[in-house]
Amino acid sequence: MNSHSNTGRSRVIRDVMAQDISVRKATKGVNAVFACMTRALGRGEQVEIPGGWIQTKEWKGEPRRERHRFKNVNTGEPMLKFVSHKGTRKIVNFTPDEDLNLASPELATKQEELEQLFSQLMGQEITVLDLEMLLHAVEDTSTVPTNLELFDRLLARLREIVKRGSSFTNISLLLSGLRQLTWIR
Repeated sequence: MNSHSNTGRSRVIRDVMAQDISVRKATKGVNAVFACMTRALGRGEQVEIPGGWIQTKEWKGEPRRERHRFKNVNTGEPMLKFVSHKGTRKIVNFTPDEDLNLASPELATKQEELEQLFSQLMGQEITVLDLEMLLHAVEDTSTVPTNLELFDRLLARLREIVKRGSSFTNISLLLSGLRQLTWIR
């Protein structure tokens, strides 16, 4: 266990210690849980964790034999070693829960603001098709922006249009208004 790490098993131990449990008991308990999970995965069972399930699957492969060349560090002479791979092996697979929300909180607040601005400008709720058209209207083809950058661009332009006091009767007029504001990044 790395006592300076902020992730993984060390983080879980720190979270357990925050519940007024000693370091020794927290470490022992967390290690016992991970050992149980490891044994269950070794038996081929499915382990449920917050956010989904972990399971092992057998990966079919061809048995093979490889030659590895290396130098003996003491003598410097080249050596050859044959390594056999049995072909099949187990891999760990994570299946996320269907209700798991992977969207960032920052993106969620930007979406809420976008919905408010759109309803102010158009007098109706935004649809997925409307959102795709709006994002496409502000997309810069010279760079590949991230979702947050695209939302930032779109929100800046919509804020400017709202500030000007404009309102639109259909989406095509709003799109042309967005394209005219290309100087706002």
